[in-house]
Amino acid sequence: MVSRRLFIAISSLILLLYFSAIAIPVALGQDVAPHRVSPRPSFCDEHHWILSVRHCPKDCTPCSVANCRFGVSVGDWFGNEWASDEDTFRSWVRPGVPIVIYVHGSFVPDDTVLTDATQTFRWLRQAAPQRDVQMISFTWKSDGIFTLDPAVAVSSLVPGIDVAILGQRAEVNGIRLAKLILSLPEQSPVCVIGHSHGGRILASALDLLGGGSRCGVQLCPGPSGRRVRGIFAAAALDHDWMNPGERYDRAMCGAECILNMKSRRDWALAIYPLRKPFSPRALGQVGFTAKDVGRLGGFADRIAEVDVTNTIGTGHIWPRYTERPEFAQMLLPWLYYTSFE
Repeated sequence: MVSRRLFIAISSLILLLYFSAIAIPVALGQDVAPHRVSPRPSFCDEHHWILSVRHCPKDCTPCSVANCRFGVSVGDWFGNEWASDEDTFRSWVRPGVPIVIYVHGSFVPDDTVLTDATQTFRWLRQAAPQRDVQMISFTWKSDGIFTLDPAVAVSSLVPGIDVAILGQRAEVNGIRLAKLILSLPEQSPVCVIGHSHGGRILASALDLLGGGSRCGVQLCPGPSGRRVRGIFAAAALDHDWMNPGERYDRAMCGAECILNMKSRRDWALAIYPLRKPFSPRALGQVGFTAKDVGRLGGFADRIAEVDVTNTIGTGHIWPRYTERPEFAQMLLPWLYYTSFE
């Protein structure tokens, strides 16, 4: 009997000491379980950045583009957004990791920018979740319609005038896009996707990076190993503007290579020539013609083109592109600078 009581007492003491050893560290806020290394966050936990020049001056002068800082916000996978600043953005950029910049087109109000940016971010990340990429959305003041505004002194809707006004505004913002690209780490290859008039911003930026000038501004990038690729989707610019002697004839010098996605039945680009008499058709509708290819000479080797008419049909808006996962897969070699297979 005594030995049984002694056994129970000793067992109780051991249990008391055991639970005390657990309870004491917990009470002190110490970890009981061994330290575990957190797994790499899912690509769904990644963030994308929205850089805005919507507040910047619209006129085409050296002063108007000189000292306007980006408005900065950051978005997540679920469409949440919070304000940030340019210094925080710069500290986020990781040298060596590819950077994708999406530039939207015309008639995009401020309250839809986050939706478009998030949709584009998810579209690209789902195509290659195992790869690292950094995404930026570049947003500009592309609201209209100007011909319904009394300040423009036009009393009825004239689509061609609206297109011309927004085209000029896009060209100015090409300066700001070029400066953004030059401010990014040289070790990070950059790919810019320009949709509609975002394609004109891209062409303007590439022209500046290639040594051209705009609005009295000429950048001085100097010799560098910077790599820039451009993707034009439903591009609203003349199909011959990147030819020698034309508006953006230095664009091919500023780009390692470009991809043009054209849609022959795009309804919006069908009215593009109405902006001025005898206007050529848009690059996003007809692509580079045989004459363009001949004039470009050796630079034509930097061009690839894909006809998406059968998929896009008469559509023009960007969501028509981002709803197609196969398009994102097609763009992967351009975005990540991998081999073409």
